[in-house]
Amino acid sequence: MQHHFPECSPDLGDGPGAAPTGEMPNHERMRMRAAAMRAAASYPGPVGELLVQELEAWEEFGHRLGGHALMTRLVTYLLGDR
Repeated sequence: MQHHFPECSPDLGDGPGAAPTGEMPNHERMRMRAAAMRAAASYPGPVGELLVQELEAWEEFGHRLGGHALMTRLVTYLLGDR
């Protein structure tokens, strides 16, 4: 089964609204936190814990490394923005 994922937002951390320090824009931070909360509620146990840790780490510093496609797809999936 193949899934269709929407195009990824390229402005996570380095586009319009980004802070000069390379921080993620507030609206993207809020989406990441909401997705982490949804992951914990939807996937109890180790799977949910892993998703939460990855989302929080990405929010903190991972977005600076590039390669936003997977995280954007994960957040979109968790929030039901399909």
